[in-house]
Amino acid sequence: LITTNNGRCTRHKLSDYISLNNGRKIITLDKECNLLSVNLANRSNIITSYTFEGYANAFEVAQIGTTFATSACLGVSVMLRTDKVGELKSLDSSPFFGMSHILVTKFGYIYRIEPIRVRNRCSPSIRMIKLKDGDSLIFGQMFNDNEDILIVTLKGYTFRTNICKLAIQARCKRNIKCINLSENDEVVACCKISEYKDFVIDINSEKIKAYQQETNESQSLLSTIFNEENIEEDVINNESENIIKDILSLLFAKEQWDKKELETRCKDKGLILGAILEEINDYSYSKVDDAVVEEDGDCIYVTLDYKNELL
Repeated sequence: LITTNNGRCTRHKLSDYISLNNGRKIITLDKECNLLSVNLANRSNIITSYTFEGYANAFEVAQIGTTFATSACLGVSVMLRTDKVGELKSLDSSPFFGMSHILVTKFGYIYRIEPIRVRNRCSPSIRMIKLKDGDSLIFGQMFNDNEDILIVTLKGYTFRTNICKLAIQARCKRNIKCINLSENDEVVACCKISEYKDFVIDINSEKIKAYQQETNESQSLLSTIFNEENIEEDVINNESENIIKDILSLLFAKEQWDKKELETRCKDKGLILGAILEEINDYSYSKVDDAVVEEDGDCIYVTLDYKNELL
């Protein structure tokens, strides 16, 4: 999950980043827009977004469609554009249930709040805390009872406490200061401390070769479709749009497809599945500002809500 401070987020497959020796632009930033955070997530997680003013929203990861790293799109909104609650401060991805919101402000206030109800992406943000004049949210994340929080101040003081030592508070409860800061000092950074676990990443060289071969085939196909000489640009666009709509008509027949079945159907039409799915999502972003197809393992998921807009 790649998030910007103006509340937009894109989701990419980790396998797209197996080899990036020369770098690649994967997200487009508007003016006065900065990259906020990068998080690892899966479909079972819940996204929680927090703003500087202490508002939050929670929704399923699956509500953000997977995009291709080569698309460099703007991303989709994770909060209402009409919400006048300022910029995003942080975005968390976690199992959510059985955990607590931990919010820390610049003036040293710490809040432990029960999880809010999981809602839809871009639902109106929920006010979590009341801030004093000049105060702002520095950190927001989900914690379980076995985790600690480490807090660092501007003057270099460090505090560490276990979450169990913090009482669960109601939303928007009166301020209770938990950190005694010296004059002109303030909280500047926080982090979660969890039990360390070793892990091993197993990279399958055969799969990497297969991905590279598919990429080469896709590039060759796209070059054939979109870069033929002596063909007017508007003709090319019309042909590609017709191909996209033809595949979309097939995809909208059901919400979930087996990847092998779609590969067979696309092969019958002389198309590469990975290439056409990328074109479909680019087309979807231009029409409805969201991805319509998402690949997850051996399954392809289709957002049926966009059928009328895209066909």
